[in-house]
Amino acid sequence: MTQEEWEALCPLKYTQEAWEALSPAQKKEQLYKNQKEVLDLFLERRAISPDQYQRSLTDLRQKMGMEAVSA
Repeated sequence: MTQEEWEALCPLKYTQEAWEALSPAQKKEQLYKNQKEVLDLFLERRAISPDQYQRSLTDLRQKMGMEAVSA
């Protein structure tokens, strides 16, 4: 994994001050998007199958209450 790929996967793409300024709902949505990016990368690299990706994404959306979020 390159340094750029690692940095792209870091959960906090914000400064501490910017992160603290987010509402709990905004933080939750950002964490969801970060997890989805990891799943996208796994699928792209064929570490998981399309079926595994879909199941995992569905589970992630349900468990985080993000059914309405499109990322």
